[in-house]
Amino acid sequence: MTATPAGGERLPWRRLATSVLLPTGLAYLAQGAVLPALVLTAQRFGASPSTAAAVAALVGVGQLGGSVPAGVLAARYGDRRVLVGASLVVCACWSIAFAASTVPVLGAVALLAGAGAAAFNVARQSHVVDVVPPAFRARAMSTLGGVGRVGLLVGPLLAAAAQVPLGARGAYLVGAGAGALAGLAAWLGERGHPLSTGTAAPAGPTRRPSSLVAVARSNARLLATLGLAAAVIASARSLRPVLVPLWAVQVGLSAQAVSLLFALTAAVELALSYPAGSVMDRWGRAWVAVPCAALMGLGILVLPLAASVPGLVAGAVVLGLGSGLGSGVVKTLGADAAPREDRSAFLGLWVLVTDVGSSGGPLVAAGLTAALSLAAASTSLGLVTLVGAGWLAHLLRGSARPAPR
Repeated sequence: MTATPAGGERLPWRRLATSVLLPTGLAYLAQGAVLPALVLTAQRFGASPSTAAAVAALVGVGQLGGSVPAGVLAARYGDRRVLVGASLVVCACWSIAFAASTVPVLGAVALLAGAGAAAFNVARQSHVVDVVPPAFRARAMSTLGGVGRVGLLVGPLLAAAAQVPLGARGAYLVGAGAGALAGLAAWLGERGHPLSTGTAAPAGPTRRPSSLVAVARSNARLLATLGLAAAVIASARSLRPVLVPLWAVQVGLSAQAVSLLFALTAAVELALSYPAGSVMDRWGRAWVAVPCAALMGLGILVLPLAASVPGLVAGAVVLGLGSGLGSGVVKTLGADAAPREDRSAFLGLWVLVTDVGSSGGPLVAAGLTAALSLAAASTSLGLVTLVGAGWLAHLLRGSARPAPR
């Protein structure tokens, strides 16, 4: 099945579904299952709220460290090998977490799983850029984000079921199984359609890929402006798996109830995924990026008011609305900016910059919680995110048009 615009370009839905959408859904299923459990498991091992937040933040730290090597690996060995290898790493990590009994072991597997997730993300983004026409780029990226949100919806539900007989650690079995299936799907999904090597070949004579340093130097200004703007969105999105479970503990929610709350917010995100991509393709990226950051900032600000379960649910749903509205926007901005040559290396650098936000947000939350309080951390980060929304509006005011068609 394909979609065809007036110019005759096609969006290869069938190929995307088998090669990258299914593996992405499974990978995010694993993530959705285990992220709420990390905070809860760490606290049951005796960790303080700030230490438990730091354990969850190590997933983002692993992503931060793994993104650039992932770009190099994708360029050298091809997207499919990286997708498969990364999925197996995630499977191994959550298998170890199931048997873990100490906070240091839990933190180590969270760090390594984050590196695996970074490799997976770079390879799938490179593949989509390679096969999707620019006229459909945002819709393809937002669909990729939407499929991920299906995983984030199903993951907590399966985790909640597994936690009934096994406790909080039952979520890790779900994560390990989904990681293994994601690797299998990535390996089988491209039969007859081999995945790109990760480096689009320019017209004319074969060109040797530039060094990573050269790619970073030639794109430094872009990465320092648009890349950091995208990192604002990534940072706000990464705070939910840390702040919501911590506030859930404050109001006395069980592990099963926390998983169900995450499933609810994932459903909210899913409903907005494809419409967000359509808006970006038709009207421009800024129409989605700025409201996305503003809504997430408001959602974070609501959490300190969550003296009851309804207040917590309200804050989590607003966060879900903002995150869903921004489905695919970070990937789309990176795809728009990626040069034809050395694409995988650039995307590795792009993911590195945006992962500064993903990892930095939870780490700052952990530090502020330890130094001040959970309420002060939430309030401060919500205000910073709102300021970031204004900064995004400033940076993207001249970038409102869609990518060239």
